[in-house]
Amino acid sequence: MPTRSAAVCSICYDGIRWDDRLVLPCKHVFCRGCIDHMFLHHHRTADDYASQCPMCRAPLMGEADELFTQGSWCLAGFQRQVELQMHGLDLIFPFEIGHAITAFEDCITAVEGHATGPGGLNRMAAAAQYNIGRCYELRWAAADDLRSDEAQQDARDAMRAYELAFERSHELDGSAANNLGAMLMWQGRPEEAQHWFSRACDLDPADTLARANLRIAARENRGLRPRTAGGRVVR
Repeated sequence: MPTRSAAVCSICYDGIRWDDRLVLPCKHVFCRGCIDHMFLHHHRTADDYASQCPMCRAPLMGEADELFTQGSWCLAGFQRQVELQMHGLDLIFPFEIGHAITAFEDCITAVEGHATGPGGLNRMAAAAQYNIGRCYELRWAAADDLRSDEAQQDARDAMRAYELAFERSHELDGSAANNLGAMLMWQGRPEEAQHWFSRACDLDPADTLARANLRIAARENRGLRPRTAGGRVVR
């Protein structure tokens, strides 16, 4: 039976088990499961990862929180910039997607020792890795020539990032699997794409995007011309 430390978790008011002990960057100690529950609840309600320590109100994951927010802000700005450019408009102060990639990479390093989920699952690191994939994919999609060497490198980096995000999520991130499948379809690799769409469907049978993409990939693999979304995978 796991032993409990003398410390009491200020969330559940129970003694903290040594095998469920989490020390935050601010040095306050809680049950890992309690922090994970709070972390997930905040993400679902606020759609971000900017939780706070229940004791001192410091950012829950310290510097990693700020880095994740910086990366998310830059990623959203770059996405908006791409949308405006499609309509012939430009921002006065353009966003550089490379800044977002660096912020998310630094976030992963900063949060590496603070996994909140079961079995060492680091939810923030997995989310940051997923966003790195989005960064590379957006830059690839915005390229003037999708077949250029630079664009193809971005495509490879996006696929690798999505694969790593799937691994970091303990193979629970259906969005990473679906996006990886979509990139593989664009690269003319429907057989591999079908595998990843199947993984996404297995994780969430109600995921209509993954199911639609799976049908498209299956048709490609059978040598049939897809009729959904003009032959493009659905995002």
